[in-house]
Amino acid sequence: MADINLLQQNKKLSSGFSRPNLTLPASSGKGFLVFLIFLLVLEIGAYAGLYFLRSGLEEDIAGIEGEITSTQSTIDQRREELDVAIATQARVSALKTLLEDHIRWTNVWDELAEHTLSTSYFATIEAATETNSFIVSGIVPTYTDLGKVILGLELSDKFSDVLLQSASFEQGEGVSGVSYDLTILMDDNFLVESE
Repeated sequence: MADINLLQQNKKLSSGFSRPNLTLPASSGKGFLVFLIFLLVLEIGAYAGLYFLRSGLEEDIAGIEGEITSTQSTIDQRREELDVAIATQARVSALKTLLEDHIRWTNVWDELAEHTLSTSYFATIEAATETNSFIVSGIVPTYTDLGKVILGLELSDKFSDVLLQSASFEQGEGVSGVSYDLTILMDDNFLVESE
């Protein structure tokens, strides 16, 4: 004979419905758990990869910064050599120009010496071949002597104009007098004639 349990029937009747079964089938629970573990491992792997990538990049950046510092110090050391080389190159260029043009300018110096007062001392002469002019800086004892220098240069038929740029009285160690700057314009054919 079959056992009949009357209490179970009373439970169904008293609540009006039966309780649902909330458990998952055993096979789908294992799959979901494996999926979650796989996602967790994948996330941990991604963070570990990013961590090692970051540390590698930081090492690369530190190495590159070291190379930049080394290169900058090399450039700074070479800058002094470069400055010396540039200055030497400028001197060589000036000397080359002087050697190429010394014959051409010899007549100018002769003309300048012939029409200059003997008490005048030239400090610098700067030539500008493109404008057929040159600038003379010098010193004379008095303003009267400066006037004589200008007049003597204007008497030359090779110089077309003599312009006084500046003049001032200076008194210093062993030298006193009027320092001056003159711009002397030459005839257009004067340098060509002296070639």
